[in-house]
Amino acid sequence: SPVDAGSFRLDQLSNGNAKITIFISQPFRQSNTTFEAVINKEDASGNELVFSNLGLVNGNTGSLITNPIISSGSNLPIKYTDLVGQNNYYVKVLNGANVQARGDIN
Repeated sequence: SPVDAGSFRLDQLSNGNAKITIFISQPFRQSNTTFEAVINKEDASGNELVFSNLGLVNGNTGSLITNPIISSGSNLPIKYTDLVGQNNYYVKVLNGANVQARGDIN
């Protein structure tokens, strides 16, 4: 049966900024490696734009916490309400150029 590649959770901090916790499922982890994690946005033409570089997911534990999430464009914290309930934002975990996991932000 299929196994989910992982999960993520967005939390609103007391100052309104966003925090993300990423967890990669056991079958998708790789010891002694890291996976790049990003929040991307699709523009009106369908192009993929990096909205935030979240850091590196530990391949042994499969986890990453980014607190707060920082915008790649402005270098400022991203508000929770700027992500949740918006369209076209998604989280990607990359193993080099390959997508290890992907999930939409709703």
